[in-house]
Amino acid sequence: MTNEEIVNIVKGQGYLDVKLLEDGSIIALGDLLYTRAIYLDIDLCGYGRRYCFSDRSLATNEFQRMKSSDEEPVGFIAQR
Repeated sequence: MTNEEIVNIVKGQGYLDVKLLEDGSIIALGDLLYTRAIYLDIDLCGYGRRYCFSDRSLATNEFQRMKSSDEEPVGFIAQR
């Protein structure tokens, strides 16, 4: 299965946005109860890391800025 096919499947799982990064990794943006999260290293089994933000607009801006899953977003309040 290609990364593009995985992106299309993940888009149907309720995330706000999903994108394929320049390094070939997949990230997603989603809302939790009180925070917005950036999910990194997504595959069909789940995600590798999650960064939670109390400021939803900051999370969206960091999501749009990311070019590689090796980057760490700025301004998060929790990492899982």
